[in-house]
Amino acid sequence: MVNLPTPKLEAWKYTHLARAVEALCGQSDDATVPEALPLSAVLPLLDAPCIEMVNGACVTQPELLTGVILRDAGAGLTGPADAALDGLDSLPVAQCWQLEITQNVEAPLVVVHRGHGTARFDVSLAAGCSATFIEVHVAEEGTAQWQHQACTIAVGEDATLTHSVVNVFPDAAQLIQTRRQRQSLAPKAAYKGTLATLGGGLVRSEIHTTLSEHCDYQLMSLACPRLAQHHDVTLKTYHTGVGNTVNIRQRNLQTGSSHAVFQGKFDVAQAAQKTDAYMHCHTLLLSDTARLSTKPELEIYADDVKCSHGAACGGLNGNQLFYLRARGLTETQARALLVQGYADEFVQAFPTTLQPILAARVAQWLEN
Repeated sequence: MVNLPTPKLEAWKYTHLARAVEALCGQSDDATVPEALPLSAVLPLLDAPCIEMVNGACVTQPELLTGVILRDAGAGLTGPADAALDGLDSLPVAQCWQLEITQNVEAPLVVVHRGHGTARFDVSLAAGCSATFIEVHVAEEGTAQWQHQACTIAVGEDATLTHSVVNVFPDAAQLIQTRRQRQSLAPKAAYKGTLATLGGGLVRSEIHTTLSEHCDYQLMSLACPRLAQHHDVTLKTYHTGVGNTVNIRQRNLQTGSSHAVFQGKFDVAQAAQKTDAYMHCHTLLLSDTARLSTKPELEIYADDVKCSHGAACGGLNGNQLFYLRARGLTETQARALLVQGYADEFVQAFPTTLQPILAARVAQWLEN
């Protein structure tokens, strides 16, 4: 029996995973998994060769570039036994996969995750190298299932990793996806991340980052919950050495009775002097029943740091709506244009391989 997290745990105070999974399992003996469609039908705008993972197993593997190695590490657990956060770290995984990058890679490395159950995918980038790594999580229409993915990322000294995670799901209320990412940055390493969540029922993305010294950590995240969807982004950043720079920006676009959650924490050790860290959560609420829960935290033991956080939420600007309508746009067109611009700033931050996919889903979101 899996001991799933409940709001009794502080990190899960806004997201009741145990209740959601119990409700899913209570509907039938097995989760509803539609017949698997070709990837081109589920993700038609992905114009790049990709590694396809289904239920944690590799089913499609294109010819890998020089300096890139993908290996099956055998069975394991979703998390380290000596540093388990909750029951999600003790789930068994039949096949753990390791992606090792040992030299500079120009073309993006794309991995598509499908299916249900538990999966683990670890990535390491050698010292002095640079690479772009893209992960896309997808599901078929009518899916009712829970998938949990564990990911460990190690960025070597003076290396630069550009990493994008995109959750593109149908509007299925019984689709649950949780993802826990642990990453560590060696001295002078850089991590440039983007995260997007569209669709699903309950989707939680959790990122734990440990910075050594003189690291550059950037993350831009976009969540677009609608209907009764629940999107949770929880981040914890541990500063252990001097001179780290962090910039985290979260943007939520909400309508219906959706619930968006953003939790961000900076943990600055006494040795982490000269830290410069900033995070901001900005939310656009387009209905009276949409909800936002945000909890920024700072735990600082150093005395020469610059750490700050901010949060803002509201509706569309009345003056901007008036300006556009005065130039001939209808109210619907004016609202759509402002919402499109609100999302496009973050969409443009993703690799070009992903931008058509995200733009199409945002356009679909606007139509609905």
